[in-house]
Amino acid sequence: ITVTAGSAGIVTVSFTVVDDQGKSSVPATTAVTVLGVAVAVAPVVVTAPTAAGTAGAAVTVSPVVVITDIDSTQLGLATVTATGGGTIGYGTLPSGVTATPGTNSVTFTGAASLVAYQELLQSITLTSGSAGIVSVSFTVVDDQGKSSVPATTAVTLLGVPVAIAPVVVTAPIAAGTTGAAVTVSPVVVITDIDSTQLGSATVTASDGTLNYGTLPSGVTATPGTNSVTFTGAASVAAYQELLQSITVTAGSAGIVTVSFTVVDDQGKSSVPATTAVTVLGVAV
Repeated sequence: ITVTAGSAGIVTVSFTVVDDQGKSSVPATTAVTVLGVAVAVAPVVVTAPTAAGTAGAAVTVSPVVVITDIDSTQLGLATVTATGGGTIGYGTLPSGVTATPGTNSVTFTGAASLVAYQELLQSITLTSGSAGIVSVSFTVVDDQGKSSVPATTAVTLLGVPVAIAPVVVTAPIAAGTTGAAVTVSPVVVITDIDSTQLGSATVTASDGTLNYGTLPSGVTATPGTNSVTFTGAASVAAYQELLQSITVTAGSAGIVTVSFTVVDDQGKSSVPATTAVTVLGVAV
């Protein structure tokens, strides 16, 4: 004998038998306690309350994410949404989980363990092109369809520092004779507080022919009228040595001004550094 009840409570069930002589037993009673069906419990997500980074760079939103669910070991979905702009990135997807990017959001769908989703949400990054505060919310849904309350992290994005132009210092004067190659500035110092590489350099003379020594690897030279432009990424030290090798050859006596300008790998150009080369006439 079984009993099925649609609601919780106590159901009494009595049993009575009659023998072949027509004698009836005293009823035997059993009390059946029917419990209510357990209510599915929603998962809980805990994230780091704040994060910080620089505009234009990927910032890990919450390196610590904890997901708990007292009656489920698997999740079926997770959504991450950024309010205030930005692009959301993520790491390796768990097996069976797919990602659907949206506007400032991404939704992960597919059955996976709490731990797998936890690691996935720990990999979330935010990239925003402007400074400000962006709030990022995490919501998960378990395999019983129960959704968590969103957990929110406030990401503070600082403005990108302004790129600083390089500075070139050369010897102020040099001297030589007509028809001979004169080293313009045997001392050239280039400094750049936020770059270790340059992308180009230009040397211009008011008269004469410019020449140079060995080019650094990856750098090419383009001669012009009384000028030469070097193009290609190389270290500050490599360009420094190259500019120290510059010579000017003038066919007539006088003063030749030679200017040096460099551009770093952030596109910032130096103020021209100028050297005055005194060219003496050849003695008769």
